[in-house]
Order: sequence, then structure tokens, then C-alpha cells
Amino acid sequence: MAKKRGNNEGSIRERKKGQWEGRVTIGRKPDGSPNRVSFYGPSRAEVATKITDALSKLQTGTFVEPNKVTVNQWLEKWMKLYQESTISPNFYARRKDLIRIHIVPAIGNIQLLKLKPSDIKKLYNDLEKSGRKPAKKKNGKTIPLKEGTPKGLATGTIRHIHNILNPAMKQAVKEGLVPKNVVADAQPPKIIRTREAKPLSKDQVSKYLGILKENRLYAAFLLDLITGLRRGELIGLQWKDLNMQTGALIIRRQITRIEKEDGKSSLEYAPLKTPASYRTIMLPSVALNELKAHRKRQAAEELLAGNKYNKEEGLIFSTPFGGKLDTRHLYRVHCKALEDADLEHTAFHDLRHSCTTLLLQAGENIKTIQNLLGHSDIETTLNCYSHVLEEMKMSAADKLDSIFTEVLNPKEPVQESDSVTEHTN
Repeated sequence: MAKKRGNNEGSIRERKKGQWEGRVTIGRKPDGSPNRVSFYGPSRAEVATKITDALSKLQTGTFVEPNKVTVNQWLEKWMKLYQESTISPNFYARRKDLIRIHIVPAIGNIQLLKLKPSDIKKLYNDLEKSGRKPAKKKNGKTIPLKEGTPKGLATGTIRHIHNILNPAMKQAVKEGLVPKNVVADAQPPKIIRTREAKPLSKDQVSKYLGILKENRLYAAFLLDLITGLRRGELIGLQWKDLNMQTGALIIRRQITRIEKEDGKSSLEYAPLKTPASYRTIMLPSVALNELKAHRKRQAAEELLAGNKYNKEEGLIFSTPFGGKLDTRHLYRVHCKALEDADLEHTAFHDLRHSCTTLLLQAGENIKTIQNLLGHSDIETTLNCYSHVLEEMKMSAADKLDSIFTEVLNPKEPVQESDSVTEHTN
């Protein structure tokens, strides 16, 4: 006769239609009653194996109670509980879009317990091959991709999707929904930068600013080239952030366009990108002098607008009525200035790169530049400007070549002629 299973070792019974059921007590419910889970199979031996496996995992603390939670259900809960209050509204909206457009259609209906590393890897491979989606208009019609546009999703975007799935699954492990994080076993593709920065040279900066000289926002473009501020940081500056006597400018907020769930958007103040983005910059005299002139022009605009002027914002760079500037307006002015100056098109963000490149070429050290830009770590700065640093290495090599050519081949001292010696005597 088979030995009867002991207490908490589970039990097995035959069900109708040739099915077998095994039950294991995994603990107690809040009311004190036993918390049991069931396992099913077509044979007693298969169910016994499942029970043995469950008991082994209970002993090692790796047992996960069976559940039918799907990837989509968990991501919705994780975003609400762990993301909504910890990241910026715009970043939150961006993550929601990536989940809705790319993750849910591919793996959203898979149960967390059945999700495999191969499912994640296939998702990344498919996105890299053909993940780019046609844009949709407000009327629901789609805008087809332009001819020549890559069909694959940018590797940076796929990495962002990985940075959603990985921490979400880590939390699922902590909450006992899955035994391990399968996303950690599926590496996303390495980031390949498809757009190179195009910083402006000194001569190009001169032409660019020459075109903007009479624009009411000239000081904004000059300040951006001098400080390398991000666009949202630039338009988020308020007069209270600037000490006109010392030249100290405190960066402590940004303005960004927040996408709402109803499809509408609005310009809002938002936290900065990282803790390192909160910083103080010392402005040179050329920037301070232009800001003083800008403040006078702004005072004239306030006088002209009268009661319609928004005094509460206190923005350094604003609309003629004191309101928040749209980042898209700055971009349009930037593009027009490049065109009028007969310069190749560059992104607005390349003004930030221009500032850094000019400083590096002038010999400024990389640590100071890291603090100026508000990068969290120096590796980010080094990676962003490796091309400039490489040029500087070559220049340093040329200088060393010149120095050691003289060291190894010293010039013979000039001998004074007898005639000169006699004359001197």
C-alpha cells in the first residue's frame, strides 16, 4: 500500500473524465483558514511531480502562487502605483504611449507566469526590424511613412521599452507574481545613433546671431549658446532665478508640453530631467549685459499690453503678454535664422552642443562642462563629445610631436664670430 502523505505534503485525487487534482497548503489566509492551491494533470504521476516541485519551492521560498495576471494588467497597475508619482507627467505619458503602441499588441495578453525570455527577445527583434508605426491624424486617418524612412524603430526607443519592462518585472518578482525576471535574460539592441550632432563653429555662430540680433528673443538664443541650457530649462527661467550683481543663474524648473489623455496638451512647469540638472551657472558679462537690455524691452512690452500682461509668471523669456513660450515657437525662429544665414539645418538641441564644443576647443576641462550641462555622470559627457575629445587628442599629439622633436634634436648654440668678439672687446 502506498504511503499516505503527511500534513502539508499535499493530497491527490482522481476527478471526472480521467483528470487528476493535487492540492497543497501554502499558508494561512487572513481569517486563519488554510490557503490551498490546486494542480491538475491527466495522470497521477504528473500531478505528483507538480506537488513535489511546489513543496520544494515552498521550502526554498521561491514558490509563486498560480495566477492569471497578464502583462497588460500588470503594467497598468505598475504604472499607476510606481510611476505616476515618481516621474514627470510628460515622461509618464511617453511611457504610456510606448506600452499602448508597442508592448500591449505584442505581449499584452500573455500571462506573466508564461512569459519567456524568447517572447521579450522576439519583441525587440520585431521592433528593430519593422516597429515604426504610421502617424495618426486627429480624424483617425493614418499618415503613411515617407519613402526612404526606416521601417525599424530606433534602438534608443527599444532601449526605453526595455527600461519599462525590466523594472516592472523586477517589481512583479518582489510581489510574488513571478519567480524570476525573464526580461533580464533578454538583452535589448545596442543604441545606434542615427543622427549626428551638428554644432555651429565660431563663424557660424556669428552669422546665426547676426540674423537674430533684432528678434525680441535674441537674448534667449545668445544665452543658450553661452550656457548650453536645454530648451525647456531656457524657457522655464524666471527673473527671481538670476542675481544681476553676481551673475549667478539658478536652474530649478523647466516648461514642457504635457500630453493629456483626451488628446489635448498644455504648457506646464515640470521638474528637471535629473537631480544633477538642478544647478547654478555663473554668467559672463556679455550675457548679463544682454539680459539687462532684454529686461528693458520686456518692460516696454508690459507697458504696451497693460492689464493683459501676465505679471505672475515672472518669466525671463515669455510671449509679448508675459505667458509661457511654446518650445515649438523657439524652434521655428531657430530654423528661420539658419535659413536666412545660409547655414545647414541643425536641431535646436545642437545649440547646446555648440556651446560645449566651443568650450572644449578653448581648453575647458570636461568636469566643469559636465556641471554646466547638468549631466548626472561624467560618462554621459564623455560619450556625447567623444568626437571633439578625439580631435583634441590629435591636436595634443601634434603638440607633443613638436615638443619632443626639439628635445631629441636640440639646436647647436650659435658661435660668435672672431670679428664680433673683437668688436665686443
